Amino acid sequence: MGCLRQGLAIARDYNLDLDWLTDAAWTYVGDSVWEPVTPPAPGAPAPGTPAGALVELLSTLTRRQYEHRARIVSRLTAVLDADLLPADLQEMVLYYGAKALRDTGRAAQSRRDYQQVADQGGRLAPAARRSMAHAARLAGDFPTALAAAQNLGWEGRHQRVLGDLYWLQGQPQRAAAAYLAGRTEAEQHGKAGARGDPLGPVPHHGGAGALSGALHQESGAQ
Repeated sequence: MGCLRQGLAIARDYNLDLDWLTDAAWTYVGDSVWEPVTPPAPGAPAPGTPAGALVELLSTLTRRQYEHRARIVSRLTAVLDADLLPADLQEMVLYYGAKALRDTGRAAQSRRDYQQVADQGGRLAPAARRSMAHAARLAGDFPTALAAAQNLGWEGRHQRVLGDLYWLQGQPQRAAAAYLAGRTEAEQHGKAGARGDPLGPVPHHGGAGALSGALHQESGAQ
């Protein structure tokens, strides 16, 4: 974090290219660090350099923990409209903006932005496709959600999404099996944040035991 803060400050103050800071930003987000980066001063104008825009982006993502989502939408929209970041970081802005839009009840616009991220085929495309499957599930459109989940692949955590759908359709054994399969896939691909169930294997019989194991794994991988 010290290197990231120092690099952002120097790049912002001297209007330097982002260079390694782009990869550092992806690592920061991928590892869910959410430690504060150097924020702009109160009342500071909109960022006018790529480094300033990146500071604003990462600071805004950190503020999601305690700032209203409507404010997050406003901040991310300003970064997106400034168009100072490289294409892959603009995609990051769009994706997290879609998440904030979803949380403020603006589902249609959220889905459009998720679709745009998915169509771009970048790093966040699998996550965007998964989010669209979840949006269909929350809207009660289970055929669409199921079709989307079946095409997510392991990168889109298809087994987790299928587990959600099966549980809501009253099929706890299939849901538990899907979560267990998702954990196995995560282990095979070295995705530490999505594996591990301290409750042990889910029971062969459905009911509360299967639900407990499945939902514990699901909540722990968010």
